[in-house]
Amino acid sequence: MVEKATNIAGMINAFSPRELSGDDLDKYYYDKTMPVRTGSPVKSPIDDIFDACHDPSLSNKFLLMGHRGCGKSTELNVLSRRFQNEGFPVHTVQCAKELDMTRPFYSDLMILMGDALIEIAKEINCEIDKNLLNDLVHYWDDITEIKDRTEQYDLSATGGAGISSLLEKILGLFLDVKGSVRLSEEVRKTYEKRIDDRLGDWINILNAIADKISNTTEGRRPIIIFEELDKLADIDAGQDKKDKSWDLFFEKPSALTSFTFPVIFTFPIALSYEPRFHTLKGYFQYKFFPMIKVTSIENEKFEDGYKAIRAIIEKRADENLFDENVKDFMIEKTGGALRDLFDAIRQSAIYACRRKADSISMDDAVLALEEIQSEITRRIEKKDYDFLKDIYNGNRKGISDRKALLGMLLAGVVLEYNGTRWCNLHPLVADYLVDLGVVEKREENIHELTVGEINQ
Repeated sequence: MVEKATNIAGMINAFSPRELSGDDLDKYYYDKTMPVRTGSPVKSPIDDIFDACHDPSLSNKFLLMGHRGCGKSTELNVLSRRFQNEGFPVHTVQCAKELDMTRPFYSDLMILMGDALIEIAKEINCEIDKNLLNDLVHYWDDITEIKDRTEQYDLSATGGAGISSLLEKILGLFLDVKGSVRLSEEVRKTYEKRIDDRLGDWINILNAIADKISNTTEGRRPIIIFEELDKLADIDAGQDKKDKSWDLFFEKPSALTSFTFPVIFTFPIALSYEPRFHTLKGYFQYKFFPMIKVTSIENEKFEDGYKAIRAIIEKRADENLFDENVKDFMIEKTGGALRDLFDAIRQSAIYACRRKADSISMDDAVLALEEIQSEITRRIEKKDYDFLKDIYNGNRKGISDRKALLGMLLAGVVLEYNGTRWCNLHPLVADYLVDLGVVEKREENIHELTVGEINQ
């Protein structure tokens, strides 16, 4: 739980990188960032999803893309609340907890969809025919790991048991299935083959359960959100065998989009630059959740972006906890990347605490930003300099090297902004290249010091 900081020590918790949820949304969420993200007061990928899910005639399977740390998870929590306020049942799957992220398969998502629907049904006390539930149970009958426990889950012997206890049994089945899949590669292949062989049956069972849920909610369909799948790209980058994200989505996109209810998948934004990404367009609607820009494409200060980020900060901390100009300096040097900004504020607060100071000084901020700069620039090699120099010198929309761009986006070295999808160097990377003499300081910044120059 977040508490607004009224002293330096309180800032360490107040700027935790975790997303806002529950009561914290009411207290600390700032709801006016979308125009500065998209460049328009009427454009919003979140509103697009919200509106589309109200229309059963539309294709309602979404790939939502946004850079790590841009606030996407908080926005999804807000979206979930908006749906729930209108009577839509929503379940969010935390994939980092539910999936083996090093070896995901589409069949894992199919299982998790069933689990999510039963969770929703239990929460709203939805009446589901016992025969339909038994169809779900016996779908797995000839899989040894489950067959040995069939009697435990069979619903024919439950007599007059209430719907809640029946659904609890089903959730126990899903717990066993998920556990078996995670623990054994051989078992995982068995479940994957079962879903491959009887995919149509599984889809029909889940759609029938979704229909029962819709009957309980006066026609409002259940909505499932798969969070953290965008992290698959980070795992891909650290392995010899890449493309886990593509293994998951490209293998059976028709299966993932055959359900009658809306599903929202987070997806690695860098992979949207891949030529094969267009093959998914026929199956999914894709939406981009932009960062908050603090400069224009012409590299001029974008004051509306500063105002939005100041408002986010002021929701979490008293104004007097920053020395003069320190707040804007940290906003400038993190380029709208909220996670980097929050990391900088937290680390600065730690340094201020050690000095027994009452506020964050410019020296504190510079020390914290240097740490972030060191972490980011560690991902750069000399062979990347020409590509980065090209962006720094103004080529912010053209792609001179697609492979290099993908790598730099994933590394947070290059940041991408609003609806026109233009890129710029992370300001700390730009400072680094200026200090190395790789690029010349821009004329408009000639009187401004880099982080390295300030520390000297």
